[in-house]
Amino acid sequence: MGDNQTRPDKNTFSLDDFIQKKATTPVIKHRVFVDNESGMRRAEIDDEISTLEKDLKKLEAQRDLVSSKKSTGISEAASIPDKIAALEKRIEGLNVEHDKLTAAILDGSMIFELSWTSMEGPKTVISEARDKWCEDHGIDAADWSATKNMTNKQQESMGNFISCALVAAATRRVTYPSGEVSEGNLTVEQVNRLVNDHLILSEKEKLFAATNKSAGSGDDWFNGIDAGFPS
Repeated sequence: MGDNQTRPDKNTFSLDDFIQKKATTPVIKHRVFVDNESGMRRAEIDDEISTLEKDLKKLEAQRDLVSSKKSTGISEAASIPDKIAALEKRIEGLNVEHDKLTAAILDGSMIFELSWTSMEGPKTVISEARDKWCEDHGIDAADWSATKNMTNKQQESMGNFISCALVAAATRRVTYPSGEVSEGNLTVEQVNRLVNDHLILSEKEKLFAATNKSAGSGDDWFNGIDAGFPS
């Protein structure tokens, strides 16, 4: 502590007050996309543009060869500029459609803010979600052999339920393209409908991964800053 800093009075200093003022938790912002139709069409356009650009390069190479060596017939050589112009026009049109679809995809997205109020929060949610799933499926959560001998389908179902419970518990805020904001309070059922009815697999996995990262972000943060700070 520097010479100019005043030490807190031990009779008035409050640990609770200090924690209230200084304690923070990391927040992870993750964008979720639900306009799957626009996303699929944009992927198709990406592939088409890639193919057309390859064709365009071949035509440009032919044009340059004709120009340097005069190796192509007159009629064939004359058609090359028209073919190049047609391809460029098609690519231009696809790029315009691509931009419109990108805007539509963003308009059909939400930003989840994921955070935990305590480091023990994820463990508690996992334990409670596991017990709830077992109860709903007639399995004794305390019976080690019963849980160990679950089928792959049951394990997958329980894992999905736990992941949805983690997303629901970690979500502090959801921001929509209109600027409207909902302050968390998601249920496991709402998250389950979102991820299993409206998200493609990759989007579902990304949301679960972001939630898992938020659950471990405290450890990541401490590991990242530990070096160089006095204990």
